[in-house]
Amino acid sequence: MKIKSLSHAGITVNNLEKAARWYWEVFRLPLVALGDMSSAEIAAMKTLYQLEDCSVRFGMLLCPKGGAIEIFEFSETAESEHKWNSPGVTHFTLDVKNVSG
Repeated sequence: MKIKSLSHAGITVNNLEKAARWYWEVFRLPLVALGDMSSAEIAAMKTLYQLEDCSVRFGMLLCPKGGAIEIFEFSETAESEHKWNSPGVTHFTLDVKNVSG
């Protein structure tokens, strides 16, 4: 298996607008998508997020040469054993080739 590139990274932030502005001012990464997860989408992700009755906003920042950074803002940001709603990197994905399976 060979890694071709980093597809995207996911980062939870305290304030989506401030984070998007910072990534633009420091790295010139444009915010190319912005949205809110629906209640149904959040409910479907309950096992992953381990949260209920919250709101989730997200944005996609475009990196040069095709990579991206997803930024997430949760209405509940209390510390917990499960870190999806705590500020910081939550995940990253790679583009790979020659995956045997």
